[in-house]
Amino acid sequence: MDTRGRYEALRALALVALETGDPGAARRPLDECLELAEALRDRRLEDYARRALRALRAGRPRGRTDAPTARWARPSGVEVRPGVWRLRTPAPF
Repeated sequence: MDTRGRYEALRALALVALETGDPGAARRPLDECLELAEALRDRRLEDYARRALRALRAGRPRGRTDAPTARWARPSGVEVRPGVWRLRTPAPF
């Protein structure tokens, strides 16, 4: 598989992990996306991977152990590719 194709496959894998409520599983593919984007020297893809990783780190507030992981993994919007957002209605509490 070419580098760009691998990047896209890993990006999709990370999005599936987020959609299923497993942000921990999204971390590794996004780390690899960042490495591949740097190898491709594609600034847009690098910025996307950095934003996605930053969103993962900011996802669950420290000290909160009572809230289910899936709620923190499902924000009201997720950037599915650079500049393209999937919006949804927040889940009720």
